[in-house]
Amino acid sequence: MWFRVDDKFPDHPKSQGLSEAALAVWLTAGCYCGEYETDGRIPRTVAYRLAARFDPQSGLFEDEPPVIAQLCTVPDGFRYGLWERTNDGYLMHEFLQRNPSRRALEKERKRKRLYRKQASVGGRKPLAARVSAVRTERGRSPDV
Repeated sequence: MWFRVDDKFPDHPKSQGLSEAALAVWLTAGCYCGEYETDGRIPRTVAYRLAARFDPQSGLFEDEPPVIAQLCTVPDGFRYGLWERTNDGYLMHEFLQRNPSRRALEKERKRKRLYRKQASVGGRKPLAARVSAVRTERGRSPDV
């Protein structure tokens, strides 16, 4: 899967002043959320593992690693940081405003499975093939 990143993110005030390690953790955590369809939720164990990967000194802290604290810090003029703390980890702020939810992805996969099943029953061709056939019957090239 994937997750969407605004092309203006590097210049956004929330990302200004973040360490390279914090940016790498944010980006990698977003990939994790997209791959595992977590709706932007990052388990604490995953966040700490990512912090240790990009900032080796993070493993020296018993509390929240500084690189993660950077992501949760709320810059002046904002109500939220890039991440919000939850009971069991973290939440990427506004993840679902920019990315499809797990439920929406499952619904789309189900719709596609049903379409493929219907298309295969009784020799019914997918819509694109049917349109192409109609154009050919009318004496037009399928590429028109």
